[in-house]
Amino acid sequence: MVDKNINIAVIGIKGYPPSGGSARAMENLLFYLHKQYSFTLYLLEGYTQIDKLPKYNNVHYIILKNTANGSLNTFFYYLKALIKILKSKNYDLVYLNHAESGYITPFLRIKYPVLLAVRGVYNKNDDKFGFFTNIFFKISEIINYKFASKIVSVSQPDILHIKQFTQKPVIHIPNGVVISNELDKKLIRNKSEDNFILFAAGRIYSIKGLHILINALNLINYKSRVVVIGDLSQVPAYKTEILKESVNLNIEFKEMITDKKLLFNYIRQAQVFIFPSLFEGMSNMLLEVASLQTPLICSNIPANMAVFNSNEVLYFESNNATDLSEKINWATNNYSQMEIKAKEAYAKIVNIYNWENISKQFASLFNKLSS
Repeated sequence: MVDKNINIAVIGIKGYPPSGGSARAMENLLFYLHKQYSFTLYLLEGYTQIDKLPKYNNVHYIILKNTANGSLNTFFYYLKALIKILKSKNYDLVYLNHAESGYITPFLRIKYPVLLAVRGVYNKNDDKFGFFTNIFFKISEIINYKFASKIVSVSQPDILHIKQFTQKPVIHIPNGVVISNELDKKLIRNKSEDNFILFAAGRIYSIKGLHILINALNLINYKSRVVVIGDLSQVPAYKTEILKESVNLNIEFKEMITDKKLLFNYIRQAQVFIFPSLFEGMSNMLLEVASLQTPLICSNIPANMAVFNSNEVLYFESNNATDLSEKINWATNNYSQMEIKAKEAYAKIVNIYNWENISKQFASLFNKLSS
């Protein structure tokens, strides 16, 4: 417990219920730290359901109106939050999410220390945004590294990238999960009666690798059920490609599920969860699947391999549909071994990636920055 009530402004959590990694992380921080600190979250109107906001005495919400569409809306969101925070006299520090938010950081530093949480670094192959938007994000990211008071990275591999632009120490605090058994048992079916492969992501575009999974399933003429959960409208051309390539599969597309209990029950029902991302910071989804003891097949990107080893998940060569198809066949034919891996992954989650412990690391940083 701290000696005074520390007031923290939070930017970059655009809405509730959580649909992205930053919002999920903040949800867990609030759960463990709301009695110890006062938080004010700056949210965005189109992303927020007021009736779903966590109700804590020391947590407050300022909901900003939408200004434009897409990335422009996000741009103005950060500017509006900046202006309101600079006008306020209530805060001891600012907790800023996302590296590309750096265009506001020099101005925040006029009044407040800034804790930057990096949940993924700029990736030149990301096709979600246009050329000029990506250039802006890259410059903004570098500004953030130079001006933030302290930097936290959820990904150990990303620290090497960040260190190219700053001499500051970069603190590794991973994402985590809250271990919970509060699931609706009525929604859990017997796997032997309804086996299916599951892919899920909040926002689905090429970097998430769904096309690799579709190609792999086509290679082996996969006929069993496949479920895809997430917002596929992010890049219309990509959605068209996915729908075209999946016509011969027994595949069911579901919209993004923001009800965590419902999403977790789909994960628990799945025979195998496929995680074919081409690039990640540190995926909350990966940790959540492991916490539910559902077997995982993952791309062997550095972010994934920094979390789990081959005794805990089944890896395939990233961006290699042929290798993924072989791993799907192996998992189907050696399912008892996949279940053993899932138990090993779960044990690691409990011991290392537990939000109760992770929240204490953030509390220590909040105390240091506000002193």
